[in-house]
Amino acid sequence: MNQVENTIKIPIPIFIITRDRLDVLEKCVNSLQQIKSPYQIVIHDNNSTFQPLIDYLKEKEKSGEFIVYWHKVNKLTEAKISITDYLKKVEEDPGFYIVTDPDIELKNVNGNILEFYKHLLENYDPKSIRVIGPMLHIDDLPDYYPLKQKVIQKHTQQFWGKPAQKLEWNEIHTKIQRAKIDTTFGMYRSSQPWKPMNDGFRVHEPFSARHLDWYIDPENMSDDQKYYLNSCNRNIGHWSSSYLKPLLNKGKNPLPTPSQKIIDRATSGNVIIGDTKWQVFFPHQLAIRKTHDLLNIWMANNGDFTLRKVHNSNIIIEHIKRNQNKKNEKIILYFFSQRLPMTRKIFHFLHSLENVKCKIVVFSNDFWYWQNNNARDIVDKIFFPKNHHLFTFATDINQINTFHGKKLKATDRWIFQNIWCCYNSSILEFCQQPIRKLAVSGNIKKEPYPERYQLAQFGRNKYKENIQVLNFDQHEGISYSQRLQKFEFCFASSPHVFCPGSKNRKCAEFLVQKVFEIIAVGSLLVCPTYLKPHLEKIGLVHRVNCWLINFDNGLEKDLDDLFSQSYETVLKMRLNSHELAKKKLNSEKMWNTVSEKL
Repeated sequence: MNQVENTIKIPIPIFIITRDRLDVLEKCVNSLQQIKSPYQIVIHDNNSTFQPLIDYLKEKEKSGEFIVYWHKVNKLTEAKISITDYLKKVEEDPGFYIVTDPDIELKNVNGNILEFYKHLLENYDPKSIRVIGPMLHIDDLPDYYPLKQKVIQKHTQQFWGKPAQKLEWNEIHTKIQRAKIDTTFGMYRSSQPWKPMNDGFRVHEPFSARHLDWYIDPENMSDDQKYYLNSCNRNIGHWSSSYLKPLLNKGKNPLPTPSQKIIDRATSGNVIIGDTKWQVFFPHQLAIRKTHDLLNIWMANNGDFTLRKVHNSNIIIEHIKRNQNKKNEKIILYFFSQRLPMTRKIFHFLHSLENVKCKIVVFSNDFWYWQNNNARDIVDKIFFPKNHHLFTFATDINQINTFHGKKLKATDRWIFQNIWCCYNSSILEFCQQPIRKLAVSGNIKKEPYPERYQLAQFGRNKYKENIQVLNFDQHEGISYSQRLQKFEFCFASSPHVFCPGSKNRKCAEFLVQKVFEIIAVGSLLVCPTYLKPHLEKIGLVHRVNCWLINFDNGLEKDLDDLFSQSYETVLKMRLNSHELAKKKLNSEKMWNTVSEKL
């Protein structure tokens, strides 16, 4: 083999995007030692919270081995900021740069890998070939990796099963093939700005690599593997968050989060409640909900079953037609969103029927938002349950009448029940040392959440040391519940909506899911005083296991009183509410309530 001329004189920066991964990062860094060309390791850290990794990076930064960019958010596109800054400040333009995840290990590569990648970039059109990266091996995946067959199937379809072009370079024989490359080790021209997905070439041996996440042994996971799986961002840790994490949780976590893929491939809708089989239809989208509602309760108590998500109203209508005279037929219509033409068609049909013998139950949890005049005809039919039973989150018939300008009378077809609960996956271990701030999260617009808006304004002024607004566009790579868990206090309130004939909004006085999520993580729930009777109904009492503040009179006094409470006093209240969440407000308890009412 000919001696390869060393044309790379200026160190090529290798940007490694990290987040709570220490074991794989060390393997990745060690594998880079095979490279003969000069290079500089530059770490882009996405707000890691795993202390051993943080300590490792600080040590390497101090020694000068790594350049580290510390970022406060866990967002993949933020890496562009670090790349741009480095290339702008470096004395001489290296001409190229590399971006990779920490879980990519160069496998027995030829030491001239960067020279070869550089050769390809210099000899192909920059408009069509923006990046060069390695093929990822699938021929040595261990049997203990639970997603082995899925990886092999997917990567055979995407890459290995497609034709490759043979190539010889300096008497080295290899293959290249057109492919898209994300962050699995890719070399770019410094003249082209980085983005997460680019067209380029993937290169075969001896310039290939291994994806270390495909070698995880579920029975022998390291501390950082466990930590990362519990906190990984679905949009970043793709294989770990989208596939491995739900699989490992199956059977251990009694309340898995439903995925769109599960719903999409559902073909039938049998759900057993007690001794009764129900056909369950979910018109429109389902899995995009942040909250965990009735579906989660069924999943927790009935194991594996399939549901029917439909976009075509005719499927539901035809099913009802076939079964309307069967007394033993049970049908549930669970609406994620009701502002759809199909909703109108379903309810017009349902209302037109006579002598319906099957039992049809409609779940409608967002009743108070129906102030759109274009939807009044649907509202009238939903809230006049002629052929269906209505499972509503309203407190009673008076609340329905107030919000919709009706004079309805409750019958046995009305079921009043708020089914929000402390779903199992939201119940976290108690945090002994939380941040002493009041977290305000979710929609903080003045309409429909004026109390959240007011606290957010306070947090920017007088109480900026005590109140923190959580921006949920920046997920930090951890779950919603884990973010709440960090704070000693968390706020929840009810939406304010318009009522017929009124120009002002009226508070729904409704316990939103956030109430239950806050106590499930062990933070102290802080609410407006108007929720007092609703909170006491489920066992939450002011100064015992929650805290109430009056927005109409003395808000600043109430806040000062809250923030002046001793750590021990707040700890006791937090422990009380956390125990209540685990023992009395969990999904199993709610399941029993739902089953009885159905």
